[in-house]
Amino acid sequence: MTLGENLQKLRREAGLSQEEVAGRLFVSRQSVSKWENGQAEPGVENLKALADLYGVTLDQLAGRLSQEEDEEAGPAFEVVDSGAREERAVSFYRNVFGARTATAIVLEMILLQGGIKIPFDWLAMLAGLFVRKVLMWGIVQVFLWLNVAINLVNLTLQPVLGAIGLLQTGIFLYLFFRPEVKAYFHMTERGNTL
Repeated sequence: MTLGENLQKLRREAGLSQEEVAGRLFVSRQSVSKWENGQAEPGVENLKALADLYGVTLDQLAGRLSQEEDEEAGPAFEVVDSGAREERAVSFYRNVFGARTATAIVLEMILLQGGIKIPFDWLAMLAGLFVRKVLMWGIVQVFLWLNVAINLVNLTLQPVLGAIGLLQTGIFLYLFFRPEVKAYFHMTERGNTL
């Protein structure tokens, strides 16, 4: 039995549609379909997530061992349940927010010395602690990209501060495209819904 055939069999045994599997793994339904039809293979992280979702080991997922043989061999890896993934996403976002808070204190309040300035992207990230929707992720993105534009202008006026601001904003833009942050805001790879 091929990997794709086994994925299809396990999904049907679990009583899930391709759309439901895609939603739980934060990928598109087309990706799940390609995996099951043998047109593409899931990456390592998706293989682990599939094994977790179906309650099997990686060897069972690949169709190498039966459940009885696999139980004799012992666990090949530690399966992380969806609750742990959720916890990891929440923890990661809180760390991102904490880092943004620290940079806000250092950059906006100390270096600029023109009074206290509260950055709007920080306020949006703060709101994201309470509103875990795709729309909130988009709002933070808008403010981060506005920071990029402002810092590009600052490069001509105050090159050092503009460069520092661009670096800081670039880091947070990168972090907001990480799978953990997308999972925090309940996003799928394609077909995001507000």
